[in-house]
Amino acid sequence: MPSYPPRNSAIRKKELLEYKVFEFLRCLESRAAEEKLFSKSEAVKIAMLNYIKSRLKLTNSYAAAEEDNSIIDLRNKLLKDKQEWENMDYNDIKNYCYKTGLE
Repeated sequence: MPSYPPRNSAIRKKELLEYKVFEFLRCLESRAAEEKLFSKSEAVKIAMLNYIKSRLKLTNSYAAAEEDNSIIDLRNKLLKDKQEWENMDYNDIKNYCYKTGLE
């Protein structure tokens, strides 16, 4: 039995996503090679998909009897976000990183 309580949010995945965005922005600032930028953008994409998947897993962990419209709406939103992120290209990821990096 673990000595720590289970988390009810995707804290670690969110931290990894923020770090990947930070790395990508640093590469953009330093004008790194295109290959490196593309690999960093793919890392951001993978981190975001992992974050969305972990949030989906958390919504599925609730008992089915306790489902209400807010959980169903959240699950539908996450599925839509997952689909959007799977179809994103380099420029979309770059725009997302600029938007979130400046906040």
